[in-house]
Amino acid sequence: MSETTIADRISAALGSGVAAGGAAALADHAISGRQPATVAFPDSPEQVAELMRLASAEGWRVIPWGRGSTLR
Repeated sequence: MSETTIADRISAALGSGVAAGGAAALADHAISGRQPATVAFPDSPEQVAELMRLASAEGWRVIPWGRGSTLR
């Protein structure tokens, strides 16, 4: 049995297309050379709330990104 990834958990909770775990998306969202395990793109306040609830329950670290112009 394969290990469930963070992207898989987010997709199961919020639907496909919300989480990106591909190399390009992760590299684009690196901060100080450190890549995230996954990147999420919630489409509504309800999805943001559900994502934060899931992250809290799982003990995941979350960095709000916005435009990302000052995080690098």
